[in-house]
Amino acid sequence: MSAMLLSKREDRTAFILKLTIVLLMIALFFVAHNIFTDRMMENALYQSKIENINHEVERLQGVIAAQKEHIKEYTEIIDLLNNENISLQNTIKMFAFEGKKPENYVKPTMSISRGAVSRFRNMRFVGEWVGTAYTPSVEECGNDKGITSSGKPIIPGYSVAVDTDFWDYGQKFYIEGVGMVEAMDTGSAIKGEQRFDLALFDRQTALQFGRKKLKVWLIEEK
Repeated sequence: MSAMLLSKREDRTAFILKLTIVLLMIALFFVAHNIFTDRMMENALYQSKIENINHEVERLQGVIAAQKEHIKEYTEIIDLLNNENISLQNTIKMFAFEGKKPENYVKPTMSISRGAVSRFRNMRFVGEWVGTAYTPSVEECGNDKGITSSGKPIIPGYSVAVDTDFWDYGQKFYIEGVGMVEAMDTGSAIKGEQRFDLALFDRQTALQFGRKKLKVWLIEEK
């Protein structure tokens, strides 16, 4: 009798163990299935994001291509304006050369190289400056030697006096309506960071230039 009871207990224990294993396997199956489903959903979402990124890349490539075309058009316009500006500068320098000549001077160049034009694209705006004009005469400079304070001979329409507390000799600028100039001179009346005095030869032209505010760009050498 005790042996039968023992056998039944063992069978029941074995059944419970098998049932537990089956239930555990079912639970593991559902866990694995959920993980697999989550991974599939994540992969689908990832693929969707990749497709969106690819579409955005294609869109941006189209925008870049269009911008390149605009830049090309703008570059052509800039070149045209630069060429017209060169003509204007040469005219200004021709008039600047008219008048009484000092002992020493350099005749302004009447043609500007393409290298000079390329500098116009490498400029930094430095504000609206107060500008005047002067002549290298005894009345204004105390002598008519035509030698600037930098030691260089004056170049009408190109030499400018600046405040050397702010700018070095040799620094080049682009002045609205005047063109490219170089800091070669200074003077007691030229004070402040935003102040220039343009050298001309004709006294009447210098007086007509008057005192005006003009936009100035610093030409930053490459």
